[in-house]
Amino acid sequence: MAVYLGTAGYTNRDWLGRFYAPGTRPAAWLGVYAAHFRAVELNSTFYGLPRPATLARMVTQTAGRVRFALKLPQSFTHRRDAGPSEFVALRQAVQPLRDTETLGSLVAQFPFSFGHNPSHWAYITQLIEAMALDGVVVEFRHGSWHRPAVRDKLRALGVGWVSPDYPNLPGLPPAGLHILGDVAYLRLHGRNQATWWTGQDQAERHDYSYTAAELAPWVTALANAAGHWRDAWVIFCNTTRGQALDNLTTFRGLMRPAGLVEAEDGVPHQTVPLAIQGELF
Repeated sequence: MAVYLGTAGYTNRDWLGRFYAPGTRPAAWLGVYAAHFRAVELNSTFYGLPRPATLARMVTQTAGRVRFALKLPQSFTHRRDAGPSEFVALRQAVQPLRDTETLGSLVAQFPFSFGHNPSHWAYITQLIEAMALDGVVVEFRHGSWHRPAVRDKLRALGVGWVSPDYPNLPGLPPAGLHILGDVAYLRLHGRNQATWWTGQDQAERHDYSYTAAELAPWVTALANAAGHWRDAWVIFCNTTRGQALDNLTTFRGLMRPAGLVEAEDGVPHQTVPLAIQGELF
């Protein structure tokens, strides 16, 4: 078992001088990132799928040390108008990652407007069938999905669950670790109540820095679930002004006394039971 720590994206220009040395060219950013972290969630894929050669080049730039999760395109989750050619393009795009065993999860993040109802359930089923890929994890912004019966149905579809950390606001789900299958997947968005609904852009929405006290329950939950997951992904989405980087350092420090091991080169993957669901805090 290993914990993969990373951020949602790595191309923030406000990281220059904070994480990337001043003057570092964007083409070199991924290599610098790979020296510190073993996972990254690519969010640029939300706006369009990369060519297979692009992802193959990323594997080369990171010497195969980094695993990549991909956020599914908005045509899959927000517009919901993807056609057959886009599903083919997705499978082609991720093939270099599958070939090199560097593919993590495929993140389907549905918007707050996507509430729990029969037609939306039907769409999820159709989407999973059309993608024909393993490793899909689902994040529901709307709290109506956050119930045991939903997780049971997703497990039957072979779909994983994203455990999100949001601001404490009406309609959003409370924090809680749930595990479907062999991957625990955490996405920490920050808890900025003032800007969550009114922020001008993602940078404002995610402008937040966690305290150690706010992160500790997640560490405890993962430790208590040890043996129930093969890989745990902890992705910080609060990348504004490099706050995710500081929070990753804090999380890393909390992991060690809890007995959690961060993924490194050559860390073996252990097989664990696949049908376990944790409700841990």
